[in-house]
Amino acid sequence: MLSRDPDNAPVKAMSSSCLPNSTTRISSITILPGQRQALRALYKKEQRILKANFLNIMFLRIPLLDPDAMLQRIMPLIKAVLSPVVALLWIGVVVAE
Repeated sequence: MLSRDPDNAPVKAMSSSCLPNSTTRISSITILPGQRQALRALYKKEQRILKANFLNIMFLRIPLLDPDAMLQRIMPLIKAVLSPVVALLWIGVVVAE
């Protein structure tokens, strides 16, 4: 019937009173023992991951700045400071003292 006349297909109306709101809990669900264990294991795994993420110092990501542009600007200075000539001068100063 749906393929012939989709506009007149029988539809079960669902009012908003049938849906649970945020303050009500669904208590009429039947959970089998195997499912209960699986749900407990899933809940524990999610709690473990959440706790690990919360305790991990690197979890919080706040983009402060993009260092790429700054590093490109100071690259000539870094190359000059880390050159072999400066290394020889440094060794000379350290040995001379």
